Amino acid sequence: MKKLLLGISILIFVTGCVYKPYREIDEAKALLEEAKKAEADIYAPDEFKSASEFLEKALDEMAKKEYIAAKASALSSKNFSQMAIEKTKAEKEKRAGKGKPSPEAVTAPVIQETPPEEIKSTGEVALGGEEEKEEVILLERIHFDFDDYSLRDDAKEILKKHAQWLKEHPSVRLIIEGHCDERGTSEYNLALGQKRAESAKAYLVQLGIDPSRIETVSFGEEIPLDPGHNESAWAKNRRAEFVVKK
Repeated sequence: MKKLLLGISILIFVTGCVYKPYREIDEAKALLEEAKKAEADIYAPDEFKSASEFLEKALDEMAKKEYIAAKASALSSKNFSQMAIEKTKAEKEKRAGKGKPSPEAVTAPVIQETPPEEIKSTGEVALGGEEEKEEVILLERIHFDFDDYSLRDDAKEILKKHAQWLKEHPSVRLIIEGHCDERGTSEYNLALGQKRAESAKAYLVQLGIDPSRIETVSFGEEIPLDPGHNESAWAKNRRAEFVVKK
């Protein structure tokens, strides 16, 4: 009887320890409301819409007890709300003549022309024999900080080059692959990889690329760039790859 009671106590304790992202969802709600008050739905409609959709997704995942996915969606909502607030502020300043907007604050910024050779290829492949070859183009990858899907400054600079290249090649489509290092559960890393791919897509759309031209997919931790088990390898594996489809 004592063993049975002990087992029940342990089960209750373990169940109670399941992390439920109430705080992240509350923060996402508050930040979305702040974006609404700032008129982000008018000045940054795409970002505001994405923030709203991710919050709805987080609430739905919570109802289904998919807590890890709910946390990832709530964090995505917060990220897009913050982007919407920053863009709205810059747009208002621009219209008031108080300053110039940042490159992130406009839908289709003027980007300096980048020579094709500066769009680095991380791999070049010719498929088939001499008579028929298909070129697989991989644009320069971007990297992320640990357990994060927000875009670093270096990643934004690379994405600006990709946006310019995509504008010069309107017939191609792009697949963005999200990847993670080996730490964390497979489920969590699949969600995080998807958020990384979606963040890269959102920024390209913000730079004027038609979202219908971009697909996203997550491979989580399944395809490491470096098979090592140290910080150097992990830093390489936290990335997004860009595969061009003709």
